[in-house]
Amino acid sequence: MKSIYYKQENGNLGITAFLNEEVAEETIKLFKENNIPFGEITESTKIDDFFFDAYTVSNNSEIEVNFTKAKEIQKNKWRYLRTEILNKLDIEFMRAIETGDTSKQDLIKSQKQTLRDVTSIELQDSLEEIKNTIPDILDINKYQPIYSTNFDENGIEIK
Repeated sequence: MKSIYYKQENGNLGITAFLNEEVAEETIKLFKENNIPFGEITESTKIDDFFFDAYTVSNNSEIEVNFTKAKEIQKNKWRYLRTEILNKLDIEFMRAIETGDTSKQDLIKSQKQTLRDVTSIELQDSLEEIKNTIPDILDINKYQPIYSTNFDENGIEIK
């Protein structure tokens, strides 16, 4: 099997795998005729699947990373991760309003703002750095939520 990467019309990375060697050679011929940058994927070709949409192919057939796209992919992951936390905080905030607990309301407001601000974090132009950057508030191994109260199926606080 032969796998070829190539530059799509929008500049993004495209990959095609061929089981038939003749079809692969015909495609390579078409790429050459149409001046489409391409190359063969080998064991040394490094492509991180999570950031696949951030890869481009240069005019000299080099695979490159568009760091702006990679950063946006990571920030979209953060947006996804914060959604559940924000939803839980909304419930806790409403309960704090119902009980008149203004100090808890203030804590939750602050935490929600911190969650909204995670996408303003500056990231380095390194795929490894981008991938390994997770704000503490989103890291379930480090983060301890303010909303530590548990409720049963009837909404009664479990003590």
